[in-house]
Amino acid sequence: MQLLVALIAVCTLLQPTVVLSRPMVQILDTRAVTSLNQAATAQAHQRDNTATRAVTSVQIKTSDGLCLFVDPLSGDFRSNLTPVQTVACNNNSPNQKWDLITSGKHNNERGFALLVSSL
Repeated sequence: MQLLVALIAVCTLLQPTVVLSRPMVQILDTRAVTSLNQAATAQAHQRDNTATRAVTSVQIKTSDGLCLFVDPLSGDFRSNLTPVQTVACNNNSPNQKWDLITSGKHNNERGFALLVSSL
């Protein structure tokens, strides 16, 4: 809940890099699967092209300079239940890019924002 509150506050900043005020706990998790079922992944992760994105393809940094990171293979075969980790920042990593959605089919509640991986 605190992460959501921090992200809602950030929503109006529209800066290329979002900085979280609280350090996050690093999760070290091995990969749960060796490959994704592409058809199931596409069905489970439909991009909302009608969504309003306050920011897109930005890194989110912790106060100690690490970036949020998602490894799609650490979830299930659809890339669901994927833990978010913190790692050293790498501007070339698509796994560290995030979109902040302020409205759309997955978020239609005024005053709230949804953080999604840009993958």
